[in-house]
Amino acid sequence: MMEIGVAGIRFDQLGSEHFATFAFSEEQVLDACVHVKRRTQSTAVVILCTCDRIEVWYERAKTDVVEPFLRSLSLSVLGWKEQVYQMHGQEALHHLFSLGCGLLSPLFGEDQIISQLQAGVAISRHAGCASPVLEYLFREAVTTAKRVQSSVDLQVPDQSVADFVEAQLSSLALGHILVIGSSALARLVSARLVSKGYEVSMTFRDLEKADLLLPDHVKAIAYAQRFAQLGEVEAVVSATKGMEYTLTYEQVEGNLLLIDLAGVPDIDPKLADKEGITLVRFQADHVPLPRREEAKAAAMALIEADLDKVKAYLSYRKDVPLIQERAEQAALDLLYRLHHQLKEYKASDELRQILYESARKAFSHQLYEQKKGESSLKRFDLTKVLEDGQQGYAGDPPVSLTAFHTREKEGWNLTQLSFGSHTSTHMDSPHHMLEGNRSLDTYPPERFFATAYVMDCTKLEVLGTSSLPPSRSCI
Repeated sequence: MMEIGVAGIRFDQLGSEHFATFAFSEEQVLDACVHVKRRTQSTAVVILCTCDRIEVWYERAKTDVVEPFLRSLSLSVLGWKEQVYQMHGQEALHHLFSLGCGLLSPLFGEDQIISQLQAGVAISRHAGCASPVLEYLFREAVTTAKRVQSSVDLQVPDQSVADFVEAQLSSLALGHILVIGSSALARLVSARLVSKGYEVSMTFRDLEKADLLLPDHVKAIAYAQRFAQLGEVEAVVSATKGMEYTLTYEQVEGNLLLIDLAGVPDIDPKLADKEGITLVRFQADHVPLPRREEAKAAAMALIEADLDKVKAYLSYRKDVPLIQERAEQAALDLLYRLHHQLKEYKASDELRQILYESARKAFSHQLYEQKKGESSLKRFDLTKVLEDGQQGYAGDPPVSLTAFHTREKEGWNLTQLSFGSHTSTHMDSPHHMLEGNRSLDTYPPERFFATAYVMDCTKLEVLGTSSLPPSRSCI
């Protein structure tokens, strides 16, 4: 898994003037995949383009990926290299699944990333740059994202955002407020402002949906008519899910308070410098969002569960051809053993094929389950580190670790060790205490492997055999 990596640039925080720089055609992405794969000698390459970032995913790259990645998209290495982030192995895998679920998107919880993941793999496959491993990882990330989107409401709005808006409006007399957008957040804010005595108008791109979504006592207007309302309101709150500005520098005049709640800025930041305009940008990391955090925790629990399965599969993936071969041989052996019975009952070729396929799938399933169990085993190193001068039992020789050869003098490092056989972490044989009994070298290697049980003894006053699990292998 450590051979999987990602390098990328998140450009949504760099300003809208850079957005066009990262608008690449499918042909450009296809050519970039081929360029990066050739330059880095990677096994596979996938380039992912989203509304806020561009990433290159690679498998077993033999050289640095960053410069070939930037050059493949005609991006200046000197100008953009410092903006590149990189991850490998487990960290990259966790990033992929979180990204797929919309947890890293400026539009938190959005689901468009799912189709973008699929498009990235499709282009890579078309360019001949995909691999079974990268396709599997992206496919599993999409599956997890769909499961999260269908079971967790990631776009649930928090009352703390309405508190923020209300605080910003506290200096204004109760008047007319325009809310741009009809998202759950926009509806929450509108309902709060109406309850506080404000007159509120809300925009809808499709007025036919207004009857279903419009909060009580809020007026619905067409999104295209928002500019006509600017001269009649004291403040504008924008909370859409779009990627384009709802208000631009040229479209706004007069004295107005503008509050931007969108993940990707809804309101042109240059308006902050315009006379008479006060622009307030909501920062999600400055306001507690308990409902979002609760939803995020639920999503992360699903992600972690699916990642455990992915990690297990990757750990035994190399054994898949052998498993398939053994399952096929076992299914053939079953037909061989049942030959006389099948002949006696005049079994058809169709029945023989059904028996073969059923047996092959059953044997495969059992072998896969066995490998999954083995991959889930955790291994712990409990040995104590040997240190020079370390003391053991009273009367035993101390540990002495002395540099005998050095890289500087002989060209290699070699340490002389001196200590007793009873030092630090060790195993004693019966011969240690009992005359005529076996020494360690007489035991076969398999004797030193056994099942281990982890027990919680914090509430036990006495530890006896009755406290052990009901299995002979642990007694």
